[in-house]
This record gives sequence, C-alpha cells and structure tokens, in this order.
Amino acid sequence: MRRASRLLCGLILAMALGVGAPAEATTFVRVGLDYLVAENGLIVVGEVLSARSYWNDPGTLILTDVQISVSEVLKGRWTDHEITVTIPGGTVGDDTIAVIGGAELIPGNSYVLFLQKGNLPGASGVRVVRDHSQGILEIKLGKNGL
Repeated sequence: MRRASRLLCGLILAMALGVGAPAEATTFVRVGLDYLVAENGLIVVGEVLSARSYWNDPGTLILTDVQISVSEVLKGRWTDHEITVTIPGGTVGDDTIAVIGGAELIPGNSYVLFLQKGNLPGASGVRVVRDHSQGILEIKLGKNGL
C-alpha cells in the first residue's frame, strides 16, 4: 500500500508539473540484447545490498545510489566486490520522484546490469543504467532453474 501511494504521489507530481508546460512526448525505443551488450562498457551480475535516496546538488531531482554486491563481471573490467549505481528518482522524506520507465532496483534482488559511466543532473561521472528499465534483467530462481 505504501509503495502504491508513493507511485500515485509521483504521478500526481509529474502531472502537476506538466500543466503549464508545452506538450511533449518521450519515446523509449525498444532495444535488444545485442544493442545492450555493444553500447554498455560494463555488464555485471549482482545483488542489491542497499539504496540511499537524496536530493541532487541543485535540489531539482532526487537521485538514488544503489549499492550492488558484484558476483560476476560479464563485460568490462571491475575488480571490486561492490559497485554503486546512481539512478534518477526515489523518496526523500515526504517527497517522491518516480521516473516512468526508469530502472527499479530492489534490495535483496539479483540482476544483470548494463552499466555506463555518465552524468545525471547534479551528479557527474557516476555509474548509470543508461537504458533505464531495459538495462536491468532481474534474475529469478524457479522450479526449473533460472
């Protein structure tokens, strides 16, 4: 219930911000695995340990730093056992910013993450999921394996 109310607040905020703005649309082009592998410099398998949300330096966007325990590197070089990934959106106090189509990384869950070094408003040179929700693949164990 709490998660649903956060999402609702985020959607209401997004709608309210768009009232006085000119009509524009954002389109996410569906990308395939070949594109994700070619366009991202680091691909890791890992489990989300924790997430910490905060306002960016200008105070215009909530960002979330997600701590990942890296179990395997599929592409690129990474020698540490942990990596921090920064994604737009999150909750600070009573304020929530939801990014529709954005990556959602839940503590305790495991993912394949397609990462790139990049910039977000108020945070430069951070590891990002450039392809938003398409750049994460959740790993689930079922009766027949992964």
